[in-house]
Amino acid sequence: MYVFSKIALSMLFLTLVVGCSQKETMAHKPNHLTMRLNKPAINDVMVVAHRACWHKAPENSLAAIEACINLGVDMVEIDVRLTRDGKLVVIHDTTVDRTTDGFGQVSEMTFQELRTLYLRNNDGGKNKAVTAERIPTLEEVLKITKDRILVNIDAKTDVRAQALTIAKQIGVISQTIIKINANSPDDPAIINADFLDRSLFMPIVKELKDGPSLSKIVRDYDEISPVAYEVIFANTEFLQEGAEEILRQGNRFWVNTMKEKLAPGYSDEIAVKNPDAHWGELIRLGVNIFQTDRPEELLAYLNEHDHRLRK
Repeated sequence: MYVFSKIALSMLFLTLVVGCSQKETMAHKPNHLTMRLNKPAINDVMVVAHRACWHKAPENSLAAIEACINLGVDMVEIDVRLTRDGKLVVIHDTTVDRTTDGFGQVSEMTFQELRTLYLRNNDGGKNKAVTAERIPTLEEVLKITKDRILVNIDAKTDVRAQALTIAKQIGVISQTIIKINANSPDDPAIINADFLDRSLFMPIVKELKDGPSLSKIVRDYDEISPVAYEVIFANTEFLQEGAEEILRQGNRFWVNTMKEKLAPGYSDEIAVKNPDAHWGELIRLGVNIFQTDRPEELLAYLNEHDHRLRK
């Protein structure tokens, strides 16, 4: 009996030690989505929902973000503005007219005034039903996204540093991307952005007539090495020419398909009718992260063609 008890106690001790070790390992395990974002695997395409999943709930709402999480979307893109009393809220337009049952300039309203309004469903407009959803704060959004989904902040005014302070307080810096329009790291917007070394950064670069090639733009950013490049193009030749340089840096190659002017010939409206000829063609050109208004359809296509990394 004594021998049995001694063995049993030893096994129990070993179990507790291993269990604690496993818990500690899990507690320090990097977020799976952040790992995928930072270290793109071959044939792993990520999906970003533009203004969250607004086909299922009001755009930029907590409900739309929850819908994205339930769908398995990798990242939500949200728009951030400042109220008159200095609160960061998540809303796209300068006014509340399209997306709520009220009217007025966001910057001229206090947070409490905004909180009296209700969001209209989907992408808004007077013909869309008023819901029970309200305009969320950035803090509310980041709290519900923590360890669940990545966030791309589209700062509609100069609030990036303030937004990152909130992200740091909540503990979601590693899940949050900040982006800036700049074809060169010498752009004053980049030079004056002293927060870049403490956040995930992505430049928005554009194909310009008589402008630099995509590979030149990417090489110029080599020292900063952004987590991704959001590329606005007019011709696919621009994408193809720069794809190898982006992959050499080991960064994500991001394209927006929400509108025809952002991805001529490859917009969501066209792509849903023939996914392989449009989303598929962009993937073959090297694109491995899409911002889209049709995340559910894009996910279905990617899963069907094995363009997703399995957990």
